[in-house]
Amino acid sequence: MTRKILYVTGSVLALAFLVIIFVVNLPAASPYIAKKVTRGQVEVAKIDYRYDKGQIIVKLTDLKVRGGIEGTVKQVDLVFNLMRRPFFKSSTISDFDLTVSGTKRKTRFFSMPADLLSIETGCVTYNKHKFIVDRIAIQNLRPGKPFRFALAMRSEYDFENLTATGEGTYRQKLSDFRGTLQVTGFDLARRSPRLKGMVTAEGPFTFSKRRFRFEGPAVVSGFVLTNPLLRKPLTISRYAGPVVVTYESDRIDIAADDIVFRNTPFILNLRVEKGNLAVLDLTSGFVDIKDVKGYVALDGVVRGSSKLWDSIPEGKVKITKFHYERKKSLNAELELKDVGFLYNDMHFDDIAGFLRIDGHKVTVSRGQGAFRSSRFHDAAGTVSLTGDKEVRVKGNYSVNLVDIPYVFETGAIRFQNGTTQGVAELQGSQKTGYKASGAGRIRDANVAWQKMSVSARGSYRFLNDEISFDPLVVNRGGTDMVIRGKWNKKSVGVFLKGNLDIDHIKPFAKIPLETEGIAGLDLDLQKNEGVVTVNGTVATDDLSFRVPGVVAKKRGLNGTAYLTARIEDKTVDIEHLSYDMEGLHLDGTGDVGPDKTMNLDVGMNINGIERVAPLFFFENGPVAGDAEVKVSLRDLNLPLKKLPYVRGFVTMENGSIQVPWIRKPLKKADLVADFKGDVYDIRVKNLSWGQSALRSGRLHIEGAESPRFLLSLDMDRLDFADFQGKAGSKIRTIPPDGFMARTTGDVTLRVREISFSRLTGTDLRIRGTMGGRKLTISHLGMNAFGGYAGIQGDIDLSGPVPAVSMKGKVSQITGGHFLRAMGAESSVIDGEGVMVADLSARGENSLELTNTLHGQLSVYTHDGVIRKWNLLSKLFGILNVYDLFRGKVPLTESGLSYNKMGATFKVANGVFSTNNFVLDSPSMLITGAGDVNAAKREIQGTINVSPLVAIDRVIDKIPIVRSILRERHKGFLYGSYSVKGPIDDPYISLNFVNTIGGRTIDILRNILVLPAGIFERQEPPGNDGQQ
Repeated sequence: MTRKILYVTGSVLALAFLVIIFVVNLPAASPYIAKKVTRGQVEVAKIDYRYDKGQIIVKLTDLKVRGGIEGTVKQVDLVFNLMRRPFFKSSTISDFDLTVSGTKRKTRFFSMPADLLSIETGCVTYNKHKFIVDRIAIQNLRPGKPFRFALAMRSEYDFENLTATGEGTYRQKLSDFRGTLQVTGFDLARRSPRLKGMVTAEGPFTFSKRRFRFEGPAVVSGFVLTNPLLRKPLTISRYAGPVVVTYESDRIDIAADDIVFRNTPFILNLRVEKGNLAVLDLTSGFVDIKDVKGYVALDGVVRGSSKLWDSIPEGKVKITKFHYERKKSLNAELELKDVGFLYNDMHFDDIAGFLRIDGHKVTVSRGQGAFRSSRFHDAAGTVSLTGDKEVRVKGNYSVNLVDIPYVFETGAIRFQNGTTQGVAELQGSQKTGYKASGAGRIRDANVAWQKMSVSARGSYRFLNDEISFDPLVVNRGGTDMVIRGKWNKKSVGVFLKGNLDIDHIKPFAKIPLETEGIAGLDLDLQKNEGVVTVNGTVATDDLSFRVPGVVAKKRGLNGTAYLTARIEDKTVDIEHLSYDMEGLHLDGTGDVGPDKTMNLDVGMNINGIERVAPLFFFENGPVAGDAEVKVSLRDLNLPLKKLPYVRGFVTMENGSIQVPWIRKPLKKADLVADFKGDVYDIRVKNLSWGQSALRSGRLHIEGAESPRFLLSLDMDRLDFADFQGKAGSKIRTIPPDGFMARTTGDVTLRVREISFSRLTGTDLRIRGTMGGRKLTISHLGMNAFGGYAGIQGDIDLSGPVPAVSMKGKVSQITGGHFLRAMGAESSVIDGEGVMVADLSARGENSLELTNTLHGQLSVYTHDGVIRKWNLLSKLFGILNVYDLFRGKVPLTESGLSYNKMGATFKVANGVFSTNNFVLDSPSMLITGAGDVNAAKREIQGTINVSPLVAIDRVIDKIPIVRSILRERHKGFLYGSYSVKGPIDDPYISLNFVNTIGGRTIDILRNILVLPAGIFERQEPPGNDGQQ
């Protein structure tokens, strides 16, 4: 704009000097000079001049100018001094309309001194922009001397009004100006297409060496700045404050203080060169980062930083220094506070510190922040955002261990409390890689894993994902374990030493035993690329472990295990295992595959079983013997799908052992087991446990996939109570996918004496076969119930619940044996008979079998004597027959003889039901009906007793007397009783008794019906009196 004003002013002055030259010089020289000055010609329509008091006054009218300056001038007034200097006194140009072209031409003042130059009321068009000159006045214009000027102009393009007053120094090439300037409606858009806004300003200015500078208060309205660095235009609706503007050779510098944007003060300095933003300097108070990210394209300011800015959702930043220069690197100093930072799923907050950006290098100092309840502080270092992206940052941290699961995947590990403090450093580059290192100390940590909780303390160092413990002390239950070594995601190398609760090992390795207690460990544990090796010793003095059915070690037995093992691809390779414990020495090697297939070589030597008696379930009692085991097992899977291939032997001389599911220990056994691949041959002699005794036994098995076996046992005594454990014995079904489902074989058993619950017998012989998950008993014979039993049946183990069925006959049975089998212990009954049964049941134990018993049972005895039976004794007590008649046979030492006694039972759900129980004796007749619950050993029913059996039989022979004295099918004298309670001692109550006195009315009634009943036919019992 200043250049335009100079062009306009200079052009008008040039015209004035041209006119002067035209008047003064000769007509021949005038055209030439005018052409040189204006690059054209000047035509004057009229010239008037006069002389007045030593002055020549010239008046030019209607001038036309052609060339570099074209247009018309209405009037030019010139005054010349003839008596004193300066010769040229004044000039006044008014009413002109000029157009200036040729902007590349230099414009200068002529070295023509004058007291006053005045230009008034005219219009100058420059570069198609029109300027209206109200007045331009220059006083005392002399070369090298100061002059004064005043200017008032208007514009239709650059500004609305411009006034200026001041002074300057007139030089031929470069003139200097200074003064006061006032401008209104100055349009910033005319200076740069990236700027908008209207400016009103007033203040001093200078123009020196072609450089214009203004400083003063200004009001800017509608300010808009656009630039590729901005995501959207920067808009300030109004600004009022001091402004410094400098203009020089198509370059504008603007400086403004106290700019308020988003309620934050800013100081702005910018430079526009040829319409483009070239330099930007900015300082501010704390501004919301969201506003900064919303306006500034930060990735364009700092290349490669877009991901960094996207990770900062919130916070405030103070711009201490921001210097941007086009085609140069950014230089900035920032202060952060209340900043949030997102990394993956983690949110860091309360971040504060100082950032210095020098090009593409960021320097961090006094950094601090928080993640949940953990903090870091005094972070400092440098980060390169381009090139090799070198990083070197170091700081202190204090971490609440409860926050660890939010940073790293910890699985089932839970940190309950504790802290760790230390120093961490991140350094490296894309070329060399980045590494995080540091050192710290854990204090008062409580860590839980599944149901186990431990405390930890100690020192550590870390490098990337590798942690070195030196040492870490883990405590649980008052025991300490010292851990030294390294751990990372791919490898572990630690030394474990100390007394440790066995639960501390379980996170590192699965223990295949039921184990508890304290172990003395001295182990080297290594894990590298999926390969785990364990080497060292385990002291088991205060450790207990258990292999169900094999061994159970309690605390107090001193022992040491030596182990070398390797785990790779889910395969466990036991390179060496030895175990010494007070007379027992065990050696073993082998492997366990991913599918849990085991190949084991085991050797064990026990010299004096009594020395390790507690290890094999012996609680007390004398034990002795020696044992030796040396076997190789191949393809062993648990649960067993097939029998493993075994080679080797097991021997035991006069040995003793106790298995947990048998109540009594196995003693005095001589055992020889020979294994040849899929052929097993096991022989036992002289084995006893409890009251049971085995003379000899042999189990011979051939085949692994579908075994075929032969089992033969020869026993002196067999007491089933010796087989019951504390929880009782159970019958298990055979799964369809196990090797037992494909097993077949033959079983023979001989027992000389047998005891089973309330049943005893002798000379038991059993023959049976096994196949299809069913044991079929083709023959079971024994002396039982006072006679001989012959039974067939099967035990079906193929269903969800074991099913037992049997049928057979017991001959020469006595009633007393039968009643005792049913639970009537206090009975003594002689007599012979027979029992026939067809029964079935389902269940896993004796109670379930009894409660599900179904079928039929018939019992019959004859010609016997009842010497003792609580049921009859109670019946006689209630009947009190001594008061009713004489001559009754009491149940004394001689007993109650009977002709026959028996019943047929239907069995359902363990309940024996009958409606035809009969006891026929010379003295009385007893009939009954009811139920016997075998499981509960209870009876419930009704019994009818006719004590005068001889009279009844005489009456039965005389129809007329029978009809009068007795009801059909009932005795002359009888009683009805309810029986309920335990079989051995039931509760008996009287329902009613028909006596001689009580029969009078019945006798009279029977006389009245005599004709109808005299000739009725006598039907046998059980026909219900039907014809």
